[in-house]
Amino acid sequence: MRVIVSLLLASFFCTKTYSQSSNDHFNRGFAKHQAKDYKTAISEYSKAIEVNPNDTNAYYNRAIAKHNVEDFKGAISDYSTAVSLAPTKANSYPGRGRTRHMQNDYKGAIDDYNKDGFKDILLLGNTEKARIKIGKIDANYGTLLIGNGKGDFKYVNQLNSGLNIKGAVRDAIQVNSSNLLITINNQSPLLLKY
Repeated sequence: MRVIVSLLLASFFCTKTYSQSSNDHFNRGFAKHQAKDYKTAISEYSKAIEVNPNDTNAYYNRAIAKHNVEDFKGAISDYSTAVSLAPTKANSYPGRGRTRHMQNDYKGAIDDYNKDGFKDILLLGNTEKARIKIGKIDANYGTLLIGNGKGDFKYVNQLNSGLNIKGAVRDAIQVNSSNLLITINNQSPLLLKY
């Protein structure tokens, strides 16, 4: 009888010690994240996900931590999971777009902002052949304007759009429904996949 009671007590204390909630792991991960200990944060967010596989915030924060340690593929995967769990929660789209930009997936970066079915505008430009008095005009790395379907457009800054197209763009041609060919003076053509 003593053995059974001892085993039950040991089982109770072990369960109490090791059965931590998803929130406990998330909070520890968040603290480590803020302390810039990204690897430990990733571990704690992973434990939170093990306890609760539908924890959108854990996937989202783990994606940010993975981005910070340059695990871009892992970050994109976590952002995508967060998007599939909560498609109307908008914060995962810009994060995934920034990460795709780091992978030079410009079209993928743009797609994350084009989920509404409304026409958007992509502006490209720069000119190096300006008058001496003016100088080169080369500060545009691509501008994305998101349409709302009512004729209004909202500017998306480069950090969020992921665009970083340098040079004097001469033309942009839609190759097919998922590719845009951009020609730039004195450079190889750039193919944006979207």
